[in-house]
Amino acid sequence: MQGVGAVEDDIQRIDLRTGSARIVGHLPTPLAHAMAASVHGTIFVLGGSAPNGPSSSIRRFDPADGRSHPTGTLSDPLTDAAVASIGSTIYLLGGISGAPLSTITGIEPR
Repeated sequence: MQGVGAVEDDIQRIDLRTGSARIVGHLPTPLAHAMAASVHGTIFVLGGSAPNGPSSSIRRFDPADGRSHPTGTLSDPLTDAAVASIGSTIYLLGGISGAPLSTITGIEPR
């Protein structure tokens, strides 16, 4: 793990009771400012800033094997959105895609 502000490929599990964190997996490319949500117990990582620019990737993280798997793409690269999930839909509120956004996007990942 690198210092604060570094772009990393680490996936960490944080124990909110103790404040301890441990690395439980890695992304295929480092990301910063990505969004994450859980839908029916499945964790999804959306967009973010990759070394080559903003990402439109949607990846499913499998805690059992510590790997992430591609599962789709956003319509446009996106970073820094607020995230909420209701039922099987993930909502991305605002964010940055070239410029700040005032949109709400609903996604039903698979």
